[in-house]
Amino acid sequence: MSEHIDDATQLSDATQLSDSTLLSHLPHGPLDHASEAISPTASATTNAGFIPQASPQIEEFQQAFSNLVRNISQVVIGKSVPIKQCVTALMVGGHVLLEDNPGTGKTQLARGLANSIAASFKRIQFTPDLLPSDVVGVTYYDQKRGEFEFRDGPIFASIVLADEINRASPKTQSALLEVMEEQKVTVDGQTHDVPQPFIVIATQNPIEQLGTYALPEA
Repeated sequence: MSEHIDDATQLSDATQLSDSTLLSHLPHGPLDHASEAISPTASATTNAGFIPQASPQIEEFQQAFSNLVRNISQVVIGKSVPIKQCVTALMVGGHVLLEDNPGTGKTQLARGLANSIAASFKRIQFTPDLLPSDVVGVTYYDQKRGEFEFRDGPIFASIVLADEINRASPKTQSALLEVMEEQKVTVDGQTHDVPQPFIVIATQNPIEQLGTYALPEA
C-alpha cells in the first residue's frame, strides 16, 4: 500500500533553490565573439548590401509617371487621385471608371492626358438611343468605288472618354466592353485594331439614377 504524501511532506522534501544558487550556475565573464550582440547600426550596415537598386527601367517609369501627373495637374486642379489613377491605367494597359458629379473636370482630365502624350482623343456621350455601331463604326457600300468600306467609330482613338456610360443600353455597353477587353473591333467579320496606347475613361453620376442601366459587375 503506497504511503500518502501530503502537501507538507512534498514541501519538506523538496530542494529549495535560492536566487543566489540559480545565479551561481550561469556563466560569468565577457561573452565570446560568437555570442556578442549585434547593434542596430551594425545590423543596418550588414543588410545594406541586400537592398535592391532601382533599375534604369524603373527610374524611367517613375520619371515619366511624375511628369504626366505634374503636367495634367496644371490643367485640372485638386484631382490628384483621379489623375494618378488614369496615368497608372494608361501605363499598365487598363481602363478607369470615374464616379463624380457633373462639372468636376472629368472631360478636361481625359483631354489633358491625351494632350500630354500627343495622342488622339474622342468623347462619346452615351444616351439610351445610342447604338453599338455609333461607338465601334459601321460598314457601308461606296457606290463610286463599288466596294464596301469600314467607317471608324469614335472608339478608334487612344484616349476615349465614355461620358455617362450607365445611360447606354446593355447592348451598347457590351460593344464597348468587348473593345476594352480585346483591343480590337470586329464588324461584319472584319477585325480592326484600335490605336495604341488605348484607354477608356468611363464616367457616371453616382447621384442621378433615373434613366440609367446598371453596369456589369465584371
